[in-house]
Amino acid sequence: ISGQLCGDTFEISPKVSSQYVSGLIFALSLLENDTTLELSSKLLGGQYVDITTSVMSDFCVNAEKHNTCYKIKGAQKYTVPKNKEVNVEGDWSQAAFFMCAAAINGCITLKDMNMESAQGDMKIISLLKNFGADVTINGNDLTVKKSNFST
Repeated sequence: ISGQLCGDTFEISPKVSSQYVSGLIFALSLLENDTTLELSSKLLGGQYVDITTSVMSDFCVNAEKHNTCYKIKGAQKYTVPKNKEVNVEGDWSQAAFFMCAAAINGCITLKDMNMESAQGDMKIISLLKNFGADVTINGNDLTVKKSNFST
């Protein structure tokens, strides 16, 4: 494949990974012309694309979701609004490894995790609790300790 993307209508199957959709939305927002990104099937991991478009809007770039497509205006520029603090949310999928290790044999406290996160991997909290791990939430801090797992 060669050439340069230009504004048009693109169709993608999101069955492989929502990361392809997020990546295209990022790229398409920088094209000169408006673009439509049509999804040929149900988007798996759609919450991650929602997180992507939310962060993009923090930087003054927008992609509008309409059922199974995204409308992306061309010639957008990523900028940080003056006096705006941008916080990068912790990655629940990476935190899960450490949480599991602590539940098996140790203790860990994760600071400033977003307990309202849209990340699907946040489900690790309920999974560890269901297996009997000692999980304590104090504001946005989360502690996981070794416990007796049920079998």
